[in-house]
Amino acid sequence: MKTLKQRFLVGLSVSMAALGVFFAVLISANLRDQLVTDTEHKASLVLSQVEAVQAYVREVLRPAMYERLPPDDFVLEAMSTSFITLKVMSDLNVHGDQFRYRRVAVGARNPDYEADPFERTVMERFAADPALARPEEITPRADEEVFVAARPVRVEASCLRCHGDPADAPKALIARYGDKRGFWREAGELVGLDMVTMPVGGALGQIKGKTVGFLSLFALGMGAFYLTLQVFFERLVVVNLRRATAVLRRYFPAEAGGAPNTTTDAGEIEEIYAGID
Repeated sequence: MKTLKQRFLVGLSVSMAALGVFFAVLISANLRDQLVTDTEHKASLVLSQVEAVQAYVREVLRPAMYERLPPDDFVLEAMSTSFITLKVMSDLNVHGDQFRYRRVAVGARNPDYEADPFERTVMERFAADPALARPEEITPRADEEVFVAARPVRVEASCLRCHGDPADAPKALIARYGDKRGFWREAGELVGLDMVTMPVGGALGQIKGKTVGFLSLFALGMGAFYLTLQVFFERLVVVNLRRATAVLRRYFPAEAGGAPNTTTDAGEIEEIYAGID
């Protein structure tokens, strides 16, 4: 039979354990949400810069180059949105540790920019939902947790000169890449995507470590709390309950008879009952 103190401590232990798990889950969820918010902000900045560079090339630089160059000439380093964007983003992220930018396509003119299976999966989401503008989420990729932000690349009318009929494409472009890949596109066609991935495995590991650290400190605190509580419970509750039994024996000595039953399996309340009897 459990004593009053044991029942009290067991109930308190269960309550405090549930409370500790609740706060641990709450802390972990809040830290993860904060990580997602911060990473979304960084990814949005990268994609916004990509869009700004591409818009400048497409609307300003490329038309100016067409006015100054022969009809069949094409300067890849100054007129290709893909080439310029990849070059600019690579220079900004030399070590590749902050983010990874990829501009890919299915049937890309440059085989280095061909979409891999993971990127094709994201493209399929854009194809299935034309209203989808920019998915942002944490997902596993190649045994690594990454934050992915992507936007679709659709063919515009100004792109058809280089990506339409090979017979109309600049000869300099044909000479460099041939006439097989990256042609016969149509305006509005989904051909690829701009994707930014940011590794978050380390940050998620830190969140798990902080959560485990919190639970460890909570357990140590609860251990110290229980030791203190046992002392106070013994002094403030158990001792006073036994004093109540002694008072009854003192006022009713004839009825008390022999010594009270204080066997180890009897709880404090049972001792009170025995004393009153």
